[in-house]
Amino acid sequence: EGPPGNWLELAHKALRMFEYWSEINQYNFSHCYHFLKAELHVTKNENEQASSAYQSAIEFAQKNGFCRYEALAHDAASTLAAKTGRREDAAKHMENAVRLCKEWGAEGLSKQLGNKLH
Repeated sequence: EGPPGNWLELAHKALRMFEYWSEINQYNFSHCYHFLKAELHVTKNENEQASSAYQSAIEFAQKNGFCRYEALAHDAASTLAAKTGRREDAAKHMENAVRLCKEWGAEGLSKQLGNKLH
């Protein structure tokens, strides 16, 4: 079962806002839109759609130089991949998340995520 109705309504409203903003300014908002879209799919157990949306978030963040958001999307994609039994994908996403956290300067988070690999 998904999240409570009021939360879900707010999330869909936020998704519509990010979709609008990403149409106006793809550079700053597309990665956020796709990440939020992925998270909503996760709440509905729509794992394939979530995985695809995480991949879009990763690609937009990478393309536009937002390594911290790329790292967060890889972390979330890793969690989803692990949950759905795709261990190899989970490890690849986590390795990317750790690498990007180091690039971002988030050493503590990098170590914390690195511990998930072992």
